[in-house]
Amino acid sequence: MESEEQVEMEGHIGRRLRVNAPHSRSRRGLPQRRQGGIAAIEMAMVLPVLLILLTSLLYIGRVVWHYGVARNATQDAMRYFSTVPVADMASPAEVANVKAVVNSIIASETGELNPGDYAPSTSILCDGIICDGFTVPLTISIVIRIKVSDPFFDGITEASMTITTQAGSPYIGT
Repeated sequence: MESEEQVEMEGHIGRRLRVNAPHSRSRRGLPQRRQGGIAAIEMAMVLPVLLILLTSLLYIGRVVWHYGVARNATQDAMRYFSTVPVADMASPAEVANVKAVVNSIIASETGELNPGDYAPSTSILCDGIICDGFTVPLTISIVIRIKVSDPFFDGITEASMTITTQAGSPYIGT
């Protein structure tokens, strides 16, 4: 049944138009105001799921970005470390300086990251053990570990991920 309440409006050409009033019924028979309420309920049900999906994608993207930066830092530090002169690798005092340079390379490249409350952890190994300068190594490796926390739900969940990158190569020396 059509609503008896109709409004007459004057159109832009001067003709009178008949338009249904705001309280008229839609084609389905539901009042127009209830249609808007149903849309709001649907939005309230779908919006949390969409927000969780969006923040999850942003977090995964952040983890992948951290991994790429850490991987590049590992490779650049390894490139320097594998070409250090043999005289520096055979001296305990000089090995400490070389390790400091390697750590500064890693710190400068990972400085753009904001992994949360934890600084990146670095391990510099010669022949599988800590470089001490007593012998010239045959193989060297560098390991970087970064703990990436979730900035979106930091107070709600304790979601974090540890990224580990490792590069190893034979010691070339000069």
